[in-house]
Amino acid sequence: MTSAARLHHTHSAVVAKATKADADNQQLELLLKATQKKLVEKDEGWRQCQRDLDEARAALHSMSIRASEFQDYMVNEVKQANDATTREAKRHDRTKELLDELQVALHASEHAKATSMEAAAIVEKLKGQHATELKALQAQITKHDKAVSAEKKRSANWQRMVGEAANTITAMCRDVAALKLDKAETTERLTRVTKQSVQVVAQAEADKLKLIDQVTAAQTRFRDAVPLFWDWVGRNFMLKHGGQVEALVAAWVADDPEIYSEDLISVAILAGSAPPQPPPTLLLHRVFGVEYIGRPVDDIN
Repeated sequence: MTSAARLHHTHSAVVAKATKADADNQQLELLLKATQKKLVEKDEGWRQCQRDLDEARAALHSMSIRASEFQDYMVNEVKQANDATTREAKRHDRTKELLDELQVALHASEHAKATSMEAAAIVEKLKGQHATELKALQAQITKHDKAVSAEKKRSANWQRMVGEAANTITAMCRDVAALKLDKAETTERLTRVTKQSVQVVAQAEADKLKLIDQVTAAQTRFRDAVPLFWDWVGRNFMLKHGGQVEALVAAWVADDPEIYSEDLISVAILAGSAPPQPPPTLLLHRVFGVEYIGRPVDDIN
């Protein structure tokens, strides 16, 4: 083989190798680009996965918060339900207590109403007899109350004077002897007034007790006078249903509602043929509208 042929053969071989190398390089570049594209896609996929994971974590955190809030809400609801149940139980117990008290009050009211109706008849009888005496006693009580009030007013005036005397001590410093004398006199007057005030209060209390005793005595006399009155009436007048007098007097004196019954009939007093005898001493000047021996019918003193 000649040199030219060998050179041509060598050149052809080099060109062929260069062409193959270029082809290999192009193939490598294509493979590299494909690999880079896949890496970019994988990186984007990883970032998307990371974003999804962050969103999932945020959603999980939000759900945890809502679950905790819901749990707190349920605990509060259960507590309120328990409180409501307790309040309802207490309200039920209180309602039952009030109903029981109402039943007792209604029973007591019915009993009191029946008792008050019976007592009203007795009180109505007492009013006419005691009106004048009670009015006089009330006048005496009012008089004593005014006296006590006046004494308290005088005592207050003296106390005010003592207070004013303290304000004049500075002006009276130049005459010590006169100041001591005035102080002694003021103290003596205050002691005397205080003693008088105590005596007036004690006297008022004694008078009050005396008036109470007088009222009690008047009520006792009136209670004793009822049997005497009916005894005098039975001996000096004609009676219709006179057999009921003893039962009526016993019921009134005993003051027992159980004694009264529908069987007791009212007694009518009818004039007799002759003027009646004077009533007992306890009833003198207390029986009006009747003419009896020694007293005309219009004598009401």
